[in-house]
Amino acid sequence: MKYEEIYSEHNYLLSEKSDYLKKSLSLKELSKVKSELQNQREIEKAVAMIDEQLDRLETAVRAFDKSLYHKLIILRRCSLMDSMPADKRRRSLEFGNAMTALEGIPASDDAEKMLSLWVAGQNSFKDSYLQILKKYHLIEV
Repeated sequence: MKYEEIYSEHNYLLSEKSDYLKKSLSLKELSKVKSELQNQREIEKAVAMIDEQLDRLETAVRAFDKSLYHKLIILRRCSLMDSMPADKRRRSLEFGNAMTALEGIPASDDAEKMLSLWVAGQNSFKDSYLQILKKYHLIEV
């Protein structure tokens, strides 16, 4: 079993009493997975602290410069999209396509191409998103 598979299911599988993992992994493998998950929890705590700091920074910037505030918001949202694993990126794009199809407003070929590059990890979401917004004159950067 790969670490990624275990990690993606750790919310319900990796309790201290998990018989499933105890039977599936050797003691050494289980110890390694637990260590990696502990590291992940520490990283998540650090990210939460950074998020709080960004919230305070955005509040201050909003009071002084609305244009800069909007740019910060875009960068923050885009960074969340770029941090998504490949499978979630693909599902996100599929969901977006389904929603726009329901509305009768399919994405342009250019938008599809740019977002496909993002899903494949060949382009950042920010680059794709900003190009689309610029193309339709929805943002000035």
